[in-house]
Amino acid sequence: MLNKHITNTKKNKEFIDTVQEIIEYLNHKASKNFKATTATTKRLINERITEGYIIKDFKRVIDNKVKQWIHDLKMNKYLQPNTLFNLNKFRDP
Repeated sequence: MLNKHITNTKKNKEFIDTVQEIIEYLNHKASKNFKATTATTKRLINERITEGYIIKDFKRVIDNKVKQWIHDLKMNKYLQPNTLFNLNKFRDP
């Protein structure tokens, strides 16, 4: 039972670190200030990770969308976790 708890704690820490890395990358690239602690952000990232995506995939999506939208006044507001990490945008970077 203790080993299972330790394993779950380790996995949770790894997940939190992953979310933090992804959001810090987004904030840096898009000059934003999102938090890695919001429930929706964690849920969206977890859904993509469960599908087999890795940090490199998130960074690729961020890079592509920042390149497309950073100077577009209409689209810049969509450089956010809710948009970037939803299933449709994530699969079509």
